[in-house]
Amino acid sequence: MAARCEALLACDREETALAQARTRLAGLANVTLQHRLLPGDWPEGRFDLIVLSELLYYFTPDDSSRLLDLAVESLEPAGTLLLVHWRPAVAEHAQSGDAVHRQARAHAGLVRIAGHDEPDFLLHVFVRSDALTSPDRLSVAALEGLR
Repeated sequence: MAARCEALLACDREETALAQARTRLAGLANVTLQHRLLPGDWPEGRFDLIVLSELLYYFTPDDSSRLLDLAVESLEPAGTLLLVHWRPAVAEHAQSGDAVHRQARAHAGLVRIAGHDEPDFLLHVFVRSDALTSPDRLSVAALEGLR
């Protein structure tokens, strides 16, 4: 993603993960890595893409709902939210990948525009529901001004 982004902010609660990322991304001036404890330490700013990968199922339904609210509030009007989560049960997860994706699909501020479901993981793409001014807005190409 770093090669495709003008600016990339990556956050993690684990210093070990951040140290590995710093090593891999050394020298890329467009990348900022931050230690954050979500949901209370959500970053300020507006984003055109937010990726929540392998994250929401570590939180209770209330906290994952708060994280989805924060993501929607932080998205630019035509911004995109990408969710990716493992489906098999894991003891450390507070809820399943299926549960957090159901929660996102039910969120009033989000509309799913694409998805990939397989036995091992779910990948869904959402846009802010208020960005949809016409049926064409359900198209990624239309959202990016490519058609």
